[in-house]
Amino acid sequence: MKPLSGRALLLLYAVYAVACALLGIFVHRGFYVALVGLAFARPILREIGLVRDLDERQVAASYRSSHIAYLVAIGIAAAAFINSSFIENEEPPFVASMVLFVSLIVKVAVWQLTSRGRRRTGLVLGFAIGGFWFLFTALEGDLSPEFLVGGIPLLAAFLALRWQRVGGVILLLSGAVTAYFFIVKGMSPPQSRLFVGLLLPTPLLLAGVLLLMRRDDTETDVDADGHGGDADGHGGDAERHGGDTVPTMEKGPTV
Repeated sequence: MKPLSGRALLLLYAVYAVACALLGIFVHRGFYVALVGLAFARPILREIGLVRDLDERQVAASYRSSHIAYLVAIGIAAAAFINSSFIENEEPPFVASMVLFVSLIVKVAVWQLTSRGRRRTGLVLGFAIGGFWFLFTALEGDLSPEFLVGGIPLLAAFLALRWQRVGGVILLLSGAVTAYFFIVKGMSPPQSRLFVGLLLPTPLLLAGVLLLMRRDDTETDVDADGHGGDADGHGGDAERHGGDTVPTMEKGPTV
């Protein structure tokens, strides 16, 4: 399939935008929402071969612009959440809460999974979700059984530091139990159940699955000093060559 030229692509964008605008004016204003599709048009056209691949400079610029847009969206959502919760003392907007918390969880999970591996991602999700819900319950000021919602995932994450599969099983069971009580049997409105489902059982189930998956031979952890190593704490290939120990040569006295 022959890729589109830059002029043809701009013409396609213009026709799409004008069509959405006319439909919004004369048919229904809901067609204005379709203009959001312009933000996803180029990546989709690139995947089906209608747009040439970006070079390295354009790829870097695209990632940077996406990151800036993400930070701006997070900032707006955080401002709306803080204004409703702490200034107006009202329930925060549903959309702002979804954008703020769900996008943060997705960013942390993808970052950890692509850079640190499955085990570290499962641990981070366990500590983050458990700590968030434990703090959320503690801020209510009452000692109640709801502390278990955050306490059990925290305990499971601590256990996974030493017994990875044990912690993974507990996180998986915690996700299944919370999904049953908060989503299946929940009496709250559908949007509230969706919000809780994305913030509690979904990350716990993902953390449990990641911790139960078999560890790759090439997967390494990064300690606090930034040095890689395998599961036993040994270094990488710089210390081993084909499994054999490389003898060291002592330097003689210099003349």
